[in-house]
Amino acid sequence: MTDKKEESREIENKGKENSKKEPVDIIVESHHSVSIGGTKVDYTVNTGIIILKEENSDRDKEAEDARKKLESQTSVGA
Repeated sequence: MTDKKEESREIENKGKENSKKEPVDIIVESHHSVSIGGTKVDYTVNTGIIILKEENSDRDKEAEDARKKLESQTSVGA
């Protein structure tokens, strides 16, 4: 019975460790060729998963401040 409890704890701990990891991009590249009108054309295909991160409020504030600064500079010269 102790073995089952230990195994259960190990599985639980692994789950906790995996949940703390940052998600990563997974990019797959493959190479192919096709014949078009008797001419061989080589090409590369890229596909996968790209993690999109939510912008934080600090970046939003910086962008808003920069926009306001730019607007004030252009309105002064007008």
